[in-house]
Amino acid sequence: MGPNPVTNYYTITMHQIGIVIVQINILNMQGGMVSQLQGPYSGLNFNKAIDLAMQKEGMYLVQIQFLIDGQYPKTRTYKIFKSL
Repeated sequence: MGPNPVTNYYTITMHQIGIVIVQINILNMQGGMVSQLQGPYSGLNFNKAIDLAMQKEGMYLVQIQFLIDGQYPKTRTYKIFKSL
């Protein structure tokens, strides 16, 4: 995933069999939803660029909700910094 800091596009890449990405959320630090991508997406050869060019400078959270083997839900959250 990257780049971090991001100026325009933040790219999420995954090459993992048995993973299904259910949802990707980008949140500002006040908890407001900036972007939401609804899956399902296969984790095998997944590549998605998220446009953050119009967002203000600051910290954001990338929240990825996924299933392992179609039955074990997991959520991972990453901090990113948006620069100008």
